[in-house]
Amino acid sequence: MSGANATADDLRLFDCPVTEGRTVRSRSHRTTRTVKTDTRTPQQLVSEFHERFNLPRSATPTVEIVPALADLRNDLLREEAAELIDACDAGDLTAIADGIADV
Repeated sequence: MSGANATADDLRLFDCPVTEGRTVRSRSHRTTRTVKTDTRTPQQLVSEFHERFNLPRSATPTVEIVPALADLRNDLLREEAAELIDACDAGDLTAIADGIADV
């Protein structure tokens, strides 16, 4: 269920896996299973993403990027922010959570 009448149960908050070392416990099903954990740092993941998609990388933070890439990023962010505003206006809790994650 979505919209103004949504409850925490509707969002199934406790179906999200909880990482605990090398196991994942699903709270709603009370099961435990072994999973492979990723040991890469966030910086490594971002670097790999940029390398895979042939995006510019810098060893230090910078705002010096080509205007076309800056425009694309701004357009994508504006689109996601507009979707979040629409979800807030509609009172759609699920879409609000999705919008916050996207922004």
